Amino acid sequence: DRDLDRLIDEETKRAGLAIAADARTALKALIGSDRLISRSEVQKLCLYAADAGASGVDDVRALVGDGGAFAIDETLDALALGDSAAFDRGYRRLVATGTPGFVIAGAALRHFNFLQKARAAFDAGRSAEALVQRAIPPIFFARQKSVAQQIGQWSPARIERTLTMLDQAMLASRLHGNLSDDVIGQTMQLVATLAARRQPA
Repeated sequence: DRDLDRLIDEETKRAGLAIAADARTALKALIGSDRLISRSEVQKLCLYAADAGASGVDDVRALVGDGGAFAIDETLDALALGDSAAFDRGYRRLVATGTPGFVIAGAALRHFNFLQKARAAFDAGRSAEALVQRAIPPIFFARQKSVAQQIGQWSPARIERTLTMLDQAMLASRLHGNLSDDVIGQTMQLVATLAARRQPA
């Protein structure tokens, strides 16, 4: 963590660029596996924000890492919080820009698997906030409040039901390839409806 701070400080100082605290946190969550690549990403951010003289979290989200991952995360958060309209917009946008429905469903399965483990720990007395902050792989800091809310909102039985629904949708999508995106989208809309009830299963 100190090495990443040092690398960021070196490059932003060289560029005469200020970096906001939330942007620094976001940047550190997206780099770090390779020092040369990390430095390259920070340099790219510095060039991008040079005219403004400062870098904010929106600059990091726009430029560093996989922007498609951000879009999927936002869509999954809308799904798990029961915001059907936001989910529908996000899902349609992802599919329209070339992300297959089965990729989105796969990400949803991973997310609900995390919620399942986190909910078990939550029921055993761990705080949702601590579980999110210590998640592996790390959860982008801007999502942490939302995901912590989801841990408290989803009962174990509803999580299990959702995982079953998503598994079945993945299977059905393989059997109906030309309708794959529609099949998965309809199932995930049902999940969003389930989330919106906010009642124990």
